[in-house]
Amino acid sequence: MRIGNYLYLMGSNIASSCTSYRRFAVESSMMFVNNLAFFLIWIFFFRQFGDLRGYGLTDIAGLFAMSCLSLGFFVLLADGVRNLSRYIVTGELERFLNTPCHPIPLIIFSGSRAGGLGDILFGLTAWLGFAQGSWQSIPWVLVIGLLCATIIAAAMFCLHCLSFWHRGVHHSTEQVYNSFLILSSYPTYIYSFFGKILLMTVFPAGLIATLPMAILHQHRIWAVIALPLAVLLWVRLASWLFRRGLRRYVSGNEIFA
Repeated sequence: MRIGNYLYLMGSNIASSCTSYRRFAVESSMMFVNNLAFFLIWIFFFRQFGDLRGYGLTDIAGLFAMSCLSLGFFVLLADGVRNLSRYIVTGELERFLNTPCHPIPLIIFSGSRAGGLGDILFGLTAWLGFAQGSWQSIPWVLVIGLLCATIIAAAMFCLHCLSFWHRGVHHSTEQVYNSFLILSSYPTYIYSFFGKILLMTVFPAGLIATLPMAILHQHRIWAVIALPLAVLLWVRLASWLFRRGLRRYVSGNEIFA
């Protein structure tokens, strides 16, 4: 598929979630308020106790901003990934396979949620208002947010692909996604050495905020190289798992045991 086809799919995906502009505005606003309420806890914490092991409000605001941006892009543009295990278990996957287009983009762009826009807007607000970000950095912030959203989409896609081998995965995907939401907004220093390795590899929640901050605030060259490399590796892994899983997919709602 060409880039124009991807853009068309994304546009149609978002338009389908905007059938009611009032509902779209309400959902976006509620997500913005939800993020604000959570972030206020951090503000009160730092005013009461001061810096935490070298981390101040500016650092946490940067982590939280990039986490909200990445997750917002994922939910707004690629929320169809979260339905993949259901498609596999119920047999709905066939409607994506019986088309001349590659099924993966069709699956990814088959869903969109208005709350993603609220996440994106709050992420930008937190970046400019609390993380001492400049307006000139916004294009880079958006690009990095899209790259991190791609990692989220690929990682969740891999998780859902496990339903090809075990149906029970379908019932735990949302719990894993919620864990991703929480872990991606906390600094990695609070975890043990093995916890950090896990969050940077198998469960890449640590990449979503740590690498962007290393690029935007600390200007680390290794992070500039590591982020696109991580995107490429996760995308390739997701594509490989899907192809392997299709070998076990029979038809309808049957999968080889």
